[in-house]
Amino acid sequence: MAIDMSQFHQTFFEESLEGLSDMEAELLRIEAGIGGDDHTGLFEADRESLNTIFRAVHSIKGGSSTFGFTQVAAFSHVLETLLDDLREGRCEKSHKLISVLLRSVDTLRELLLGAQNGADMMQSALNSAIEELGQFQVMDAASGGGISTYSSSPNTSQASAWDIEFRPHRDLFITGNDPLRIFRALGDLGKMQVAVDTKEFPAWDMFEPAQSYLSWKIRLEAAVPKQQIEDVFMWVVDDCDLKLTPVQSEQLPESLPPDLSSSRKAAKSVTQEEPERRREDRRQGDRRDGAQLATQSIRVSIPKIDEMVDLVGELVITQTMLNRFSGNISEEDLPKLFESLSQLERNTRELQESVMRIRMLPISFAFNRLPRAVRDLGEQLGKEVELKIIGEQTELDKTVIERITDPLMHLVRNCVDHGIESPEKRRAAGKQAVATVRVEAYQKGGNVIIEIEDDGQGINREKVVKKAISRGLISAGTELAPQEIDDLIFLPGFSTADKITGVSGRGVGMDVVRSNIRALGGSAELNSRPGEGTLVTLRLPLTLAIMDGLSVAVGQQTYILPLLSVAESVCLKPNQISRPGGGSELFAYQGGYLPLLRLYELFSIPAKYTNITDGIVVVVDVDGRQAGIFVDELVGQQQVVVKSLETHYKKVDGIATATILGDGEVALILDISTLARMAHHRSDAEKSGPQTVKA
Repeated sequence: MAIDMSQFHQTFFEESLEGLSDMEAELLRIEAGIGGDDHTGLFEADRESLNTIFRAVHSIKGGSSTFGFTQVAAFSHVLETLLDDLREGRCEKSHKLISVLLRSVDTLRELLLGAQNGADMMQSALNSAIEELGQFQVMDAASGGGISTYSSSPNTSQASAWDIEFRPHRDLFITGNDPLRIFRALGDLGKMQVAVDTKEFPAWDMFEPAQSYLSWKIRLEAAVPKQQIEDVFMWVVDDCDLKLTPVQSEQLPESLPPDLSSSRKAAKSVTQEEPERRREDRRQGDRRDGAQLATQSIRVSIPKIDEMVDLVGELVITQTMLNRFSGNISEEDLPKLFESLSQLERNTRELQESVMRIRMLPISFAFNRLPRAVRDLGEQLGKEVELKIIGEQTELDKTVIERITDPLMHLVRNCVDHGIESPEKRRAAGKQAVATVRVEAYQKGGNVIIEIEDDGQGINREKVVKKAISRGLISAGTELAPQEIDDLIFLPGFSTADKITGVSGRGVGMDVVRSNIRALGGSAELNSRPGEGTLVTLRLPLTLAIMDGLSVAVGQQTYILPLLSVAESVCLKPNQISRPGGGSELFAYQGGYLPLLRLYELFSIPAKYTNITDGIVVVVDVDGRQAGIFVDELVGQQQVVVKSLETHYKKVDGIATATILGDGEVALILDISTLARMAHHRSDAEKSGPQTVKA
């Protein structure tokens, strides 16, 4: 029985895309060793990098041939040929060649994603990419050389057709191979006529379903290189007898040989129906795998699995100990019962930590895209930029990593586009022509801090203020501190670009960055030093599944405040409260005044206390802004499991998510970022008038 190969598609695509990331990194490493513009030389160094690149392409080529992704196999074969020339020192290295190879990585990625979705690339685009690689191939006079595009048009430099004798060994099916897939791949190359040889087929009482008894003679009418046909048989070459005979156009008979003519009808079925059926099978397979493709996977090291298995074993032992007390419990049993419960609590906590560690991945998964982006954008803008990545092994929850990749990319592109000056301006300012962008990650408490810093020109605050006034974001004459001016950049629609380009100017970037970071329960801060550079600091939670929270009570309701946002709790006196001009409440705090937000007013619920001296004010700090939240009392600190609110209800302003407490009641987790922003907006609007809105 044939094996359903579609079950392996997801693994193939994941490993192939990871291989492309490795290729990109190694190509950039090789380019960094090239001195001067258009400097050339043999690839005598960087051999290990080239081997890594070659292995990645070879694996993609082999897998795509097996699964019938012919476009992927065709292009990777051409790329592999050029890489082999590089490994053997038959080709010279240059910045231009690296650029072409990087574009080939993009092409291969597009082909893989197309194969994953059942959509082929336009043949003209594929041939154009192949021809670009052909500019660097070493010509082989003996064979005619050159890299050919793949089409069924005649080519006088090679055979017009091929006679193929394919005789599988008896155990072909046992190795997981199926001749039908080979016929489908050949059918994509050109018109095919097939004759089957049944002489080895045994009597029915001797028939073994797992054995292969048939052999075939195939006439493939396609002007393709021999290597391309050999690639189709790559995975069965050791499990069959194969003979390929070229046939030139003048050798093609007007009528087919008897053994092929007898199979004309079957051949027509293979040549005309099978390619389309193969594509439809692939689409159906992808639909069957749709849940798998949508379900994101994660690779886990064996030691982490072993640790979790050991902890589960400890839980089973603890359960057995507790089962002893399922009947009547005497007073003498209480110490042992409490000891068992304490052990259960300890085992549960350790298991929780172990499971969370399984979700942790190095942040390098998010950083891997940055070097290529900096390299391409610097080349496009005529800027020389060196990217320094520090702390790429810092671990972060996989979900967080996936959701910060795009914001990180935008921030780094901003550094190159807006922050970094041209080499001429840098020299005039007494700086090195080569600029530096630093991306660093490190853990601090329950947070992961990511810093993105450039040594460019910094923010032109005068220009920012003028732009904000012209767009009506602030009123003329408004006095703003330097940090408040920098924060204007996070306003929706704000951009200091003089013109719209493919890189910037539409003002849809920094506000989205901050919104995405806030949605993760984190914060984004920007600090600029005019003439020296800009630093953006992202604070992110280690995980989104479990968080440390501070439980507070308002009337009969319990709310959870993320502990990372809590600065302190204070009891206020009446003389600490003020209401300037009859507006919003402010309270004195550390030599200044902060806006006060009463939860019972915000959510329209009855409260136990309305007098400020009876309740407690929790001071929260997010994005560098502080505010006070008035509650009845503090309940305590605890870890909570985060549950989505929108999945079961809808989005509620001021509420981030929910959790289930130990008594089974649902508690809402407050969106501190939104609450602080609401408090400041209300306060600012009342102080400065309706035209003033601050981030």
